[in-house]
Amino acid sequence: MQQHTANNEAVIKSAGHKQLTGADMRALLQGKTLSGLYRGGFHFITTMDDDLRMEGRNHVGSHNFGVCEFDDEAHTMTVTWENGWDHTTTRAYHVGDEVRFFDVHDGSWRQTLTSFQDGRQSLKVFR
Repeated sequence: MQQHTANNEAVIKSAGHKQLTGADMRALLQGKTLSGLYRGGFHFITTMDDDLRMEGRNHVGSHNFGVCEFDDEAHTMTVTWENGWDHTTTRAYHVGDEVRFFDVHDGSWRQTLTSFQDGRQSLKVFR
């Protein structure tokens, strides 16, 4: 996996990477088990059910539940967690085989998804 934290949204856009629409994000993420990396070097795995309810776990053992909303006009995804994880609204871009998410307020990198599996899979996280 490449280093992500040095990139911001302006760098990704200037490199010509495709921004995903709200519909693109929904099609890619809904009903899947997703894994990747988020700020602070945390590795995570999250399930997103068809009703957009989420369950996530990171490599240090933190576990949480949340809900996702897609905005088809703004082309954003908002995730709200129940127990203290960061609530985020992001835009997403295809970068190679990954999807990178950037904060809508300051363009900073939030997370990168590197694996997309159909359905609900085990929430075991390996570094």
